[in-house]
Amino acid sequence: MLKISEILKATKGEVLNNFSDFQITGISIDSRTIKEGELFIAIKGNNFDGHDFIREAILKGARAIIFDNPFKIENISNIPVIKVNNSKTALGDIARYFRSLFKCETIAVTGSNGKTTVKELISFLLSKKYKVVKAKESYNNDIGVPLTILQLKKDTQFLILEMEMNQLGGIKTLCEIAKPNIGVITNIGDSHLEFLKDRNGVAKEKSELLEYLTPEGVAILNNDDPIIKEMSKRFFLKKIFFGIKNKNCEIFANPLELNKDKTKILLLDKIEIELPLIGIHNIYNFLAALSVIKALNLDIYQFLDLKDFQPPSLRTQIYQLKNISVILDCYNANPSSMEKALEILKTIFKKERKIGVLGDMKELGERSEEFHYQLGEKSSKILDILFFYGDYGEIVKKGFLSKKRKEEDFYYFSSKDKLVAKLIEILREGDIILIKGSRILKMEEIFYKLKEYYGEKNN
Repeated sequence: MLKISEILKATKGEVLNNFSDFQITGISIDSRTIKEGELFIAIKGNNFDGHDFIREAILKGARAIIFDNPFKIENISNIPVIKVNNSKTALGDIARYFRSLFKCETIAVTGSNGKTTVKELISFLLSKKYKVVKAKESYNNDIGVPLTILQLKKDTQFLILEMEMNQLGGIKTLCEIAKPNIGVITNIGDSHLEFLKDRNGVAKEKSELLEYLTPEGVAILNNDDPIIKEMSKRFFLKKIFFGIKNKNCEIFANPLELNKDKTKILLLDKIEIELPLIGIHNIYNFLAALSVIKALNLDIYQFLDLKDFQPPSLRTQIYQLKNISVILDCYNANPSSMEKALEILKTIFKKERKIGVLGDMKELGERSEEFHYQLGEKSSKILDILFFYGDYGEIVKKGFLSKKRKEEDFYYFSSKDKLVAKLIEILREGDIILIKGSRILKMEEIFYKLKEYYGEKNN
């Protein structure tokens, strides 16, 4: 891994006790999973302070400690204790140094929606022939990106990252650490508006990926997104555009068949492909991933087999529970992802009774009520029945009823147990249920309760 002297060089930290130089076996920020021989970095988070777990980390075999709060450090004499100005920054500094030791191609994916699926698709395609390190789950911020970089090995050929920050300058910092040479922007939507104000702010934040690509970098861009298309004009670098029914793009496809089991497309007017994914938005995700293959000057026709691909957890997954179907798409939610999920119900499940189990969309700032009212309006045109969970139920209800819908078609709950009880009461054979809401609501718990009712075990 790295020597203590290299850690000090990267972080400009100060050793407070006897210094001895040796090689650590890894880096951890979690005392629960730390392994013997690793360096423990004590980071203060929203819910926990790593400084409170330093003693536990040492008992489990930590060989060195990095900290930034002297009031929480105990007298430790047997291992190096390194003081830094900011532990989270130190993690990034170490990752930046570690990244400089490797020459792998680095691909970074950002956008308001689809980042994780695109990252997983790129990894799936490349890992068939190459050694790949990819971000776990949604490791996409100033902790997740450094931790992913620290997984690099000598034989790594491709590093695939996901980048998401809710403040200007955030992606710039991640790029300075990771040095990506291929950057993917999936789309620009109304996400993180609490911090970024509007779509222009979102676009500015995402455009940092293009601004801080390496000089020989390639931008992979959604040509069907008008904000991205306009944004791209400011950057004089190599670009590969993707889109649907758009022959002006280097990578394009036409939808041929959309159903609940698969999506069939005609790629480049040449070849029919079946995707094990549903919805128009997943066609875009596939095209973005394929555009990366093209950017690497590889033969895209050698990378079209997706038959074993599994979508990331909690993202547009369809489950059958006895005589009803459930779309579980609740990793997160914003106005554009809600609209895409409703569109799936409209275009694919035309005959079924459609029930939405929706929750709050967080981080929308001063426009929260406006977007939740619009969610009610849009839902009223597609859903037969709407169950809502969260703080904005009354606002969503107003939007729903504004389209002359009946009150008995709308249910609002602040308890998941009560919601599930009522849902089970009104369900009938053949129904399709969409479950979606922001991550903090943990809407998947509703699905797990349904599974228990139908006598199925949770995985």
